[in-house]
Amino acid sequence: MTVEKKVNYKPEVVVKMLAVYAAAGIGPENEGARQEAMENIAEFAGKTVASVRAKLSSEGAYIPKVKAEKTGEKRILKSDLVDQIADNAKLENDEFFESLAGANKAVLEYILKLQNVEPE
Repeated sequence: MTVEKKVNYKPEVVVKMLAVYAAAGIGPENEGARQEAMENIAEFAGKTVASVRAKLSSEGAYIPKVKAEKTGEKRILKSDLVDQIADNAKLENDEFFESLAGANKAVLEYILKLQNVEPE
């Protein structure tokens, strides 16, 4: 017996959601655009903002808010550190460093220091 999966978002709605979200120019410097875009999408889709956020995340389009460190400084993500390590290594194959994403943040920062580079 096969079970059919319930479709919460029609494909044409998803396409429009992605277009509206991409057109909003969302980035760390314009947090208001994110909230406005999410509310607009929720309204035309007839869903909650939380549901829209979950759908955009599952589609790989959602850009999360940049959280500040407890010190008030900009938060540095481990993925950014791995990217920086890969760039400094000057290898053509960036996928070579993908396994570093699971490493401790302190280890990644130490590797950058060994490369004589400060974490950005």
